[in-house]
Amino acid sequence: MIDQVYYQVDGIKTQSRNEAMILAGGDISRIYFYFMDDTWKTVDWNIEPIESFDILCEKRCRQLREKFDWVCVWTSGGYDTQTVLESFIRSGARIDEIAFMDRKDYYDDPEIPIILENAVFYQKYHNSNLKISPIKIDYDYTDKFYQRLKSDWVLSPGVSFRFSKSTASYVHQFSDHLNKIKSNTQGRRVDIYGKEKALLDLRDGQWYMIMIDLAITDNMNTTTEYFFITPDLPELHVKQCYLAMQWFEQRSDLSHEFVHHVQSHVAEHYQSWNLGMGRKQTRCSKSVDALTKRYFLQNDKSFESKKLLNHAVAEKRNSYNLYQQGVLDLRRVLGDGFKQGVKSKEWYIRPCRSTHPNYKSLIFW
Repeated sequence: MIDQVYYQVDGIKTQSRNEAMILAGGDISRIYFYFMDDTWKTVDWNIEPIESFDILCEKRCRQLREKFDWVCVWTSGGYDTQTVLESFIRSGARIDEIAFMDRKDYYDDPEIPIILENAVFYQKYHNSNLKISPIKIDYDYTDKFYQRLKSDWVLSPGVSFRFSKSTASYVHQFSDHLNKIKSNTQGRRVDIYGKEKALLDLRDGQWYMIMIDLAITDNMNTTTEYFFITPDLPELHVKQCYLAMQWFEQRSDLSHEFVHHVQSHVAEHYQSWNLGMGRKQTRCSKSVDALTKRYFLQNDKSFESKKLLNHAVAEKRNSYNLYQQGVLDLRRVLGDGFKQGVKSKEWYIRPCRSTHPNYKSLIFW
């Protein structure tokens, strides 16, 4: 996704969110968040793609298989990657490798047993030569990250404010384990992530497609590919936007606030929203209503970060001091607003078609 997503301030382009914030002096209105604009401006958003979501997913699988020599799918136990795996199986397109982040040093991830079950199943029934790659993200990896970058870590491409640095943007740059695997891959390799869900805005009775940088930029500065959002098959994202709109329009409590409430991954609506958008049912009980996300928040008080922080302090590692100093420097220059999301350009889709009698009184304020 390099060159498809970036920030721009006064003509200066950067893939570092914090650099953009500093250039803008903390004024988000001065930051232009480019999110595949050249692709979306060619799309007729007013027309829903005729092909089904499943058919478009299968088309995406074949497209990736034809374009690359080695296809690696990064998996979790959630709805997105379950959909990607089932789409590859239906399409007949081969997966060469299934990878996942192994953070067992500090995080007892309930999705890993499901990831392994899915991988072993695929290996047994679809590709006996499948490579299964648990990428170890441990205490040493975290320490090495800070020791390599020192105080400059705050300017690296990526968006995580946690002490841990296990998002794709960081792992693909700084994991020696992963980079060794990638260097041994023959031919052109692709690392596929099940990103991203449709994000919508409902304003004055009109639907818009938007993207918030906090949802998408954890793959910055990598050669990874998003499965659901791509300039190679824009119809797939358009389709899931329409499915999401239709799910919302069936709700009697539809409003601008409700849309953003659901899209913040609240447990109450998480399953229904995912299934309504075309996703396949997760096989991990803890992921049904996003319970795992409660332990994996993007701040230094999350479950994983606490264990890492305790380790760093106990072992007298300088990594914690470097992390803390970076956050303090950002807060001093930018204030607490440095963690605020930056919104992309809005793309108008169509009027809302809710038939509920109380809809208008809820939406126009």
